[in-house]
Parts: sequence; structure tokens; C-alpha cells
Amino acid sequence: MASRGAVDQTFSQLAREGHRLHVGRGAYTRPVDGRFGVYPPSTESIIETIKSTSGEQVVSRGATEANVLGLTTQLPAREVFLTSGPARKQQLGKRQMELIQGPKWAALVLGAQLTQCECSEPLIALL
Repeated sequence: MASRGAVDQTFSQLAREGHRLHVGRGAYTRPVDGRFGVYPPSTESIIETIKSTSGEQVVSRGATEANVLGLTTQLPAREVFLTSGPARKQQLGKRQMELIQGPKWAALVLGAQLTQCECSEPLIALL
């Protein structure tokens, strides 16, 4: 089994060579090969990975939430999410994703409402 330093250096080398993208402290992801070149994975896939690996509740907030709910077509330059875990920033290529530690009740309540809402009318959540 390799030491922590050896693993860190291996991932750093893979990131320099373009085989992995460094998205945060100790976090790497595989870039997506698309028609127009290599780009980072979608924000939704990163959020789903965070949810499944750490068990955190993560819900979108602000302009990201308005876009998801169809209230606007404007895409935010910085995507902000509420999380029940630690606050952190993730860099996905040129996009920045910020996870802010919110009140646990908000993540639980909003997470339950957003996953259970299958209606055609938009759900408006102000935090």
C-alpha cells in the first residue's frame, strides 16, 4: 500500500498531464471528452457524487435555484449550494461552485421538498 504522499503526488501528476482535474483539496475528477474538446463534468454530477459519498444533504440556492426551477434562463457565474457538511469551494474548469454550510433544517426541508415535488408549478424557496 502506498503512502499518503505518494498518492498525492500521483494525483498531482495525473492532473498536470490532463488525465484528472483538481476540483478541491484532495478531490479530483475525470474530465469529459466531448465533441469540442475536454471539459469538466456537470455540476449536477459533482453534487450527486458528494451526496452519495459523504451522505450530505445538498440543495441549490439563489440564482442557481431560480434557474433549476425555470424562473429564469440566466446562468449564474458562481453556483452556490447549501450543504449539511463543511463549507468549501470547488473549481470546475472556469466555473466555480461554492458549498455553504446552511442550517440543517433548511437542507433537510428543502431537500425533501425538491426531491418529492413532481408538480408542474414552480416551488419558490427564499433563504
